[in-house]
Amino acid sequence: MGLFLQKISIIRDYLEDINDVPKCRMFWPRQIWSKYVNKLEDFKYEENSVKAVQCLNEMVTNALLYVEDCLTSMSSLRDPAIFQFCAIPQIINMGNLSMYYNNVEIFKGVVEMRRGLSAKIIDQTRTMADVYGAFYDFCCIMESKVDRDDPNATSTLKRLEAVLKTCRDSGTLNQRFVMFPCTLLRPHLWNYTGKSYTFSHQTSYNIPVLILFFFIMMAILLSTKKP
Repeated sequence: MGLFLQKISIIRDYLEDINDVPKCRMFWPRQIWSKYVNKLEDFKYEENSVKAVQCLNEMVTNALLYVEDCLTSMSSLRDPAIFQFCAIPQIINMGNLSMYYNNVEIFKGVVEMRRGLSAKIIDQTRTMADVYGAFYDFCCIMESKVDRDDPNATSTLKRLEAVLKTCRDSGTLNQRFVMFPCTLLRPHLWNYTGKSYTFSHQTSYNIPVLILFFFIMMAILLSTKKP
């Protein structure tokens, strides 16, 4: 699960790392980015945006390799507190991964989930049904964004379908709150405003607890960042 989070943080922090001074940091694997450009920093230039997105999509597809193992690991957790401690960062990062896919904004600035949506995930994640449901919905979002002309489209769709099948086979999809209904997918809005997705029930939030939990989760996510 930690490797999955680390791969996502590496994708997220491309621009921060490449602009680091006095010397840029390069964590994207050469065996991937060298297929598209001669220098990793070339991705931040507008003229290379098509190749940049293609490489980004391959990076996201590579990260998807770890999703099924993450689901298996989380399903073995029995203590509710430990389960939430592990599951919430996984869901938030899976959501972030679905935002990163096919999104050139990664090379221009910060792309991240809205804090309000993160807070709802923190508040409403209780069981594996919630995890399977969230992963299923985020995979649907990603699937809707796949460009069939992308060189890695076939691999991406294959890995997404494997995760979707795992979620369906769990038999829990009808037991969870619908966080992001696949029938309402409008990724171009969700990436920037989040207006497309609603929760199926109303919740009274314990604001101080949510704020504390949010900062704990942020600390966990930041701790997965490479040195």
